[in-house]
Amino acid sequence: MVSSFSGPGISNPYGIAAGPDGNLWFTNYGNSSIGKITPAGVVSNYPFTLLNAQPQGITMGPDGNLWFAAQVGIGQVTTAGVVTTFSTPKASPNQIVSGPDGNLWFTSGYNELGRITLSGINTLFTDANIAGPTAITAGPSGNLWFTNGATNTLAYFGSVPTKHVTYDFNGDGTADEAVYRSGAWYINGQATQFLGIASDIPIPADYNGDGVTDLAVFRPAVGGWYITGHATQYLGLTGDIPVPGDYQGTGSAQIGIYRPSVGGWYINGQATQFVGLSTDVPVPANYVSAGHLTIGVYRPSVGGWYINGLATQFDGLSTDTPVPGDYVGGGIAQIGVFRPSVGAWYINGQPVQYFGISSDVPVPADYTGVGHITTAVFRNGAFWDGNGVVYVGAGGDIPVDITPAIYAYHKANNP
Repeated sequence: MVSSFSGPGISNPYGIAAGPDGNLWFTNYGNSSIGKITPAGVVSNYPFTLLNAQPQGITMGPDGNLWFAAQVGIGQVTTAGVVTTFSTPKASPNQIVSGPDGNLWFTSGYNELGRITLSGINTLFTDANIAGPTAITAGPSGNLWFTNGATNTLAYFGSVPTKHVTYDFNGDGTADEAVYRSGAWYINGQATQFLGIASDIPIPADYNGDGVTDLAVFRPAVGGWYITGHATQYLGLTGDIPVPGDYQGTGSAQIGIYRPSVGGWYINGQATQFVGLSTDVPVPANYVSAGHLTIGVYRPSVGGWYINGLATQFDGLSTDTPVPGDYVGGGIAQIGVFRPSVGAWYINGQPVQYFGISSDVPVPADYTGVGHITTAVFRNGAFWDGNGVVYVGAGGDIPVDITPAIYAYHKANNP
């Protein structure tokens, strides 16, 4: 049996998707608005101002809002009916889907696929095999499948990185405030766990690719890597700096060390690379691709950033602490420094922010699930971040929401 519903504002309804509020949400191609219908058939309509929008596809986003594709832009609508739009002057979006990387992906009438972050930054992709793309969906193995109307073919866009939030110890998509104390791990909202001894260096990362950060320590005396759920591995010497991370784009972290004496990067499964001097700070991050780390160093003596494959950049003073990361949600890391003397954050491409005091340790991470890291500091057993003041640990504890290299450098300059 088929039941039909009409209501105010319904005009050539096009796409439809289930919302997190238990209602159905749909696009009105005919009058450029978004509609909501309850299971009982009560209709509400939410117009928006985007000239000649003609919205088509709609999907639920990773942020719990509805996202829709219109011919001149991408829109977001909350379950309260608040609509925000982002123009796409070089694309003509029609269908949209949530991707495995925590972003939204859409097809464009200009023979393109597009990606838009939760903060509205969009990137376009072209290829000879993208020809009149229309429908799009997330498929197995992290690929995005789409239909090509112009060539009567199906195709997929591969190598879409699954988004894993750093320092997420429970898999809820947000970073957790956590500290290490002589083998004890104190993680906000979790029971105390034990792994390591006093001389170990905490090196938490997602070593198995399940989206959850694993407890791990590096024991310099023997070059041992002790990772929860893994057999002990050995890589490194006394004086080496552990730099674990996903350098291969597999979704899981590889063990690796930076040897200051020779500027060598020894990453498990990769050829040795040489970038850096003995006084440099290793700062690997997603500088080139959202899918894998790129090696790089910060040279305090000149404020230089030497990143493999990129031109040298300069941002910082000898007393600054490097804090690279994705602060805008595009998946690409920006260079930046924290200046303890004034509590200032100098992030490339952004206005200066003031958050912290000279005795603070910078611990930027995505603590609130906004899709990018935000400024945060650790101060005497408390994290000051987007959640307010969160008390975890004590003043002498090591915050683990920061790489060992950056922490060691910061403490050396700010004892």
